[in-house]
Amino acid sequence: MNASKLNILIVDDTRANLRFLAGILSEHGYLVRPVPDGSLALTSAQAEPPDLILLDINMPNMSGYEVCERLKANARTREIPVIFISAMTDVADKVKAFTTGGVDYITKPFQVEEVLARVETHLTLRCLQKSLQEKNHQLQEEVAERKHAETESLKERDAAQMYLDIAGVMFLTIDQDENVSLINKKGCEILECEETDILGKNWFEHFLPESSRERVRKVYQQVMAEEMPSSECFENHVLTRKREVREIAWHSTLLRNDHGHVIGI
Repeated sequence: MNASKLNILIVDDTRANLRFLAGILSEHGYLVRPVPDGSLALTSAQAEPPDLILLDINMPNMSGYEVCERLKANARTREIPVIFISAMTDVADKVKAFTTGGVDYITKPFQVEEVLARVETHLTLRCLQKSLQEKNHQLQEEVAERKHAETESLKERDAAQMYLDIAGVMFLTIDQDENVSLINKKGCEILECEETDILGKNWFEHFLPESSRERVRKVYQQVMAEEMPSSECFENHVLTRKREVREIAWHSTLLRNDHGHVIGI
């Protein structure tokens, strides 16, 4: 934690207390802003929210309790930790300080070591809180961006599927394991099968006649190995759900992953 970048607002109507607290905190590298009353404290905190506020309780016109309540009611200042400073030692006074939003209570006369220790503790907590809030905000933005990207991807996929379905030709993809990974509406019509009955099935074993199965499989393997132009046109028979034979003419396009490796046709 770099103290030179941390800003502390000190509020006390006693000049001697302001000088004392400002002096010891400045010596330890903190940027200090002393003000003598509650009204100026609210104005200063609103204009430039500090990292921590040391707040006297007994002040004329506006008590420290009221100042704290107003700070906590304002979205711009409600997260600023407030340490009350007072000569009052009654338990009821301390309880009220905490119920109005204070995080700690230092009694007068001040002990330098105590003031520094409590200030450092709450500044550290505040820095951690800010860091967590920033990370949470960043995570929310990343989640929103990911959801947007997924939504756009789904839209593109649905649009592509629509174009494939209205196409007047059969379209399908076969993966490295020879299984059908995608087929359009026309392909289902030709095979007289539902899409769910085709996807994941071995193309050669389920939809090609045994008489031409190995010949077409060899062509597939050569295309996958890039030993044969994928643009070349081929003809072969396919089997419908009723095991009727139909002739199709086809050509292929290689499918590659992000690394350029062939993953199907």
